[in-house]
Amino acid sequence: MPAGFPSTQCLTESVLSGVGVKRNSDDTYQLTDPQKERMPLVQLVSCAVRRIHSRAKGYFDEWNESGPNYEHLYYVAKQMWDEELGEMENPAVGPFAKELRAELEPLRKAACGQYVPENMERLYREVCDYIADVVWRRLQHCPSETVHLKPIAEACSRCLVAGIATLCHDTHVEVYLDGEGISLADGFSAPNEKGYRYWKQKFCSEDTIPFLKLHGSVDWWRFGAGSTELRIPPKGEYQQRLQCEDGACCYANPGRPELLIGTFNKPAEYSQGIFLDLHHNFRAMLEGADQLLFCGYSFGDKGINTAILEWFYAKRGRRFLVIHPDIEELVKSARGAIKRRWEKDPLCPEEVALKEATTVISKRLEDVTAEELIAHL
Repeated sequence: MPAGFPSTQCLTESVLSGVGVKRNSDDTYQLTDPQKERMPLVQLVSCAVRRIHSRAKGYFDEWNESGPNYEHLYYVAKQMWDEELGEMENPAVGPFAKELRAELEPLRKAACGQYVPENMERLYREVCDYIADVVWRRLQHCPSETVHLKPIAEACSRCLVAGIATLCHDTHVEVYLDGEGISLADGFSAPNEKGYRYWKQKFCSEDTIPFLKLHGSVDWWRFGAGSTELRIPPKGEYQQRLQCEDGACCYANPGRPELLIGTFNKPAEYSQGIFLDLHHNFRAMLEGADQLLFCGYSFGDKGINTAILEWFYAKRGRRFLVIHPDIEELVKSARGAIKRRWEKDPLCPEEVALKEATTVISKRLEDVTAEELIAHL
């Protein structure tokens, strides 16, 4: 937030509005002039997103939660997509899918113009692509401020950090730390003579700190049709048309970076492709730490929470350090696995309460000094 990136709420509002979005011929969505008239397909897709939001809002209102946000909307759309593909066998989802189909099918049939989805499966695919593209394009810019990361850099330079894991898609943390002379092992090779960095699954090397982007990154790209080769382009900048190693031109395929969006669809994807390597190394990294520092994490990811709790209860004496201005509000909004274990459970008196093992710095990160953080580490 202090770096000038949009909040979850701002991203959600962008996804819901559809203003300033156009669809390219390569099946991707791009941000454009907000004053331009929206394409028919963008109108259809954003309308579908708003219908999903309207239906999901009633559920979240009953639970007194803020939402749904763009991640919830993506998860619902992904379930509907899987339902249309026959990839989901869930009798609880079936009735909802049938009702939503009855609402959206007439809109799809009435749509006109280029790229109109030929069926509901294609419409839900467009919704997922649309949400992902709006999000990553809004996050693809340089930070307006980085001074809030100085305490993290200082902790790294004093060899107090066993590893860093982030759920953010943007690149401002690693770019800042690199500029401060902090060497990170992010799984990619060193730049070759043309500036490309290739995925090598290496997170350990001398004098480096493991750096794991557990939900992917806006600068991770695959190039060439059917390619499984992942790379970071020169300077981390995305260009639709790049020079391959042999001098020929190649295109990003698909036309969006490698990242994860959604809620409960994520744990299943943690066991696939590059994310399997990332999360395996995440658990290995945890084993080398006696204390976990949390900053900007809402304890809302079920898969991450599971790894955290297994780490915590596997060895006595492990501790949490949380940077947050309102710890009670944070715990209140956390997933049940964290919330239930925060206080002592009378039914399990032998189990350590998380609260007992947690130190809280009741500030935002931008208000924490390097000396203050070092003292707690």
